[in-house]
Amino acid sequence: METGKGTAVKRPKMILFDYRYTLVYKHRYDVLEGMKAILSRAEHNPLGVTAEEMCVLWRDIFSEIGYVSYEGKPSSLVEVRLAAIHYYVLEYYAIKHRLSFAEMEEIFWEAASAAYPTKNAEKLLEYLKKGGIRTGVVSNDMVSGAVLKKQINRMFRGNTFEFVYSSGDFMLRKPAKRMFELAIRRSGLQAEEIIHCGSSAKNDCMGASNAGIFPIWYTGACRLRETRPVCRHIEIADWEEFIELIENSGEC
Repeated sequence: METGKGTAVKRPKMILFDYRYTLVYKHRYDVLEGMKAILSRAEHNPLGVTAEEMCVLWRDIFSEIGYVSYEGKPSSLVEVRLAAIHYYVLEYYAIKHRLSFAEMEEIFWEAASAAYPTKNAEKLLEYLKKGGIRTGVVSNDMVSGAVLKKQINRMFRGNTFEFVYSSGDFMLRKPAKRMFELAIRRSGLQAEEIIHCGSSAKNDCMGASNAGIFPIWYTGACRLRETRPVCRHIEIADWEEFIELIENSGEC
């Protein structure tokens, strides 16, 4: 198992990134604020339902299906799409909207989720851009890649991500091997020509490794330190370390 600063890697042709706690810090995920944003745009709320009541139903649904998010515990490889939960909650309370569910998903996400770039992430992306190293995003999120891409584009202006893949689009969640295989296929490269950077020991590192991609375990924004990845990997806490790693890399 390779760990720590200074370990040599081959210069990659492409780098894939996780989103949450890798490219960005998430300092807020407030379901109530998201529900308030959706409810404020309702055309008809015959039962006078409140956002607080909608949140109770939301949490009951997630408890019943056993869905677990980033923080950690074992979870299914099947993703739960945010739009599907919205559809159920709104239908349950007979709340009517003219907005599409894709629009509601974006409204909810923007209201509920606040994020900002991790330290030196912008510097890293600019370095990769100038160095001709391709980039993409493979993330576990309940929203579409289109919603993630809008948020990413606001924070990282001029980024050159070739694709932003969200588990919400494909039903599958990392560490599902097929999420990584999709990115490999889209890139037109071999797995060994790609590096994946992510904050989850299981979802990112072990998932990427199982697909033949070398993983970087980024711990600079982790809220929860998991068991170390049970695979070859390099651990970094600051993106400047990664720049140095690439500077010292050999040809792929």
